[in-house]
Amino acid sequence: MAKRPKQPDVVTERTNQAIAKLKGYYDLGKRAQKLSSTSESIHAPGVIIKLVKETGENRATINKCRQFADEYTPAQFKDLCKLRRPDGKPIGWGHVTKLMTVPVADKKLRKRLQTQAAKQGWTARHLNDQIQGEYESGSTSGMGRKWSLPTSKQQALRQINQRSQQWLRWYEGLENAEGISVNDLPDEVQKRLKAGVREIRKLEEVANQG
Repeated sequence: MAKRPKQPDVVTERTNQAIAKLKGYYDLGKRAQKLSSTSESIHAPGVIIKLVKETGENRATINKCRQFADEYTPAQFKDLCKLRRPDGKPIGWGHVTKLMTVPVADKKLRKRLQTQAAKQGWTARHLNDQIQGEYESGSTSGMGRKWSLPTSKQQALRQINQRSQQWLRWYEGLENAEGISVNDLPDEVQKRLKAGVREIRKLEEVANQG
């Protein structure tokens, strides 16, 4: 009687699923790169809309996938997928989105943080706190967490990147919100808001390049 093939254990199966998810997002980012190669900007609206329709993912995720492919070379992506947390699980997509708030110009910091996140089993939220701790003070007020002023070019770039992404996430959330959308705002507000978003995306691009 032929032996039944050995079934993967639960941890291995979940690990494979997590790696497959990361690879799917990375490949989607590569596709966005390819489609954008003949466009004026990697944020070309036509490219994003096309991929949203094809994949069912929202704009925010498509933009994150594009950034993932932009900022991680195939070799770096391979190294990322090799990292394991104490429970045997790999770095997740939530961790990756936090790591991408660290500008490309500060590769050493990003590599150190992703290694620590895996070795110490950090959650994505804890990783985000560690990243913010690199350039924020811990005091809070009615206006939210107080940001310390940068003392170096790299700190300034990280702060610009972080604030830009926070604003873009808010805008993308408004586009997908229930009960209200960008189109519900007064015409002049819409016009200036969309112009501001375009400028912030350009700012994020150049800040990432360092």
